Amino acid sequence: MGKYYTKYNIKTFFSSSKFTYHNKLIDRAIRTIRDDMGLDLFKLADINLMRQCVNYYNNTIHSSLKLRDLSFKKKWTYYTPAPMNNNIDLEWRYIRQMDLKVKKLMNKPEMQSLLFYKPDNILLIHLDLAKTNKAFEKRRRIFNELATFNRYVNGNVECTLLRPYQKIQTVQVPLMYTKYICENIESLPKYYKEYFLL
Repeated sequence: MGKYYTKYNIKTFFSSSKFTYHNKLIDRAIRTIRDDMGLDLFKLADINLMRQCVNYYNNTIHSSLKLRDLSFKKKWTYYTPAPMNNNIDLEWRYIRQMDLKVKKLMNKPEMQSLLFYKPDNILLIHLDLAKTNKAFEKRRRIFNELATFNRYVNGNVECTLLRPYQKIQTVQVPLMYTKYICENIESLPKYYKEYFLL
C-alpha cells in the first residue's frame, strides 16, 4: 500500500464506513463541489473543472482552519488547506487544538449526560441519509427520527428505529446527533406519537 500511496502522491485517506463522522473540512469540501457542479454528472466527470475546484478550495482561507497566535492572547491566524497539508507542524498544532477543544466540551455537564442512556430509552436522532438516493440534496442536520437506544459502539450510539425503513432497522449515529426524549415507549408524549405517526 505504501508504494501505491507514494506513486499516486496520496497523503490522506478516509474510511468508507457509513458510520464514520468526517470532520467539517471534508464535509465543506464535498458541499463546495456539490454546490459548484450540482447534479450534472458531466460536470462531475470533467477533470479540468474538478482540478479548478480543488485549486480554489486549497488556496482559499478557511474560517475553520485557525490557530491561536501565541504572541496575542485573543488573536487567531487563519490558514488555507495547502500550507496545513504541507507543514506537519501546523497540522499537528491544529490537531492538538481540536483535541483540547473536544476534551473541554466533553467535560461540560450537558455532554456528560449524553453518556447515561439506558437500553430502551427513546431518543430523537438525526439520521444522515447521505449514502441513499438523496445523496446530492442539501440537507440541514435535523432530528428526524425516533429510535430506541441499544448500546454504545465506538463512541457512537446504536439504536433501533421506531419506524424502520425497508432496509434500515438498526443504525449507529454520533452522540452529537441524539437527544433524550423519555425512559421508554410507554412514557412517550402524545405529541411525538402524533408527529411520527406511531
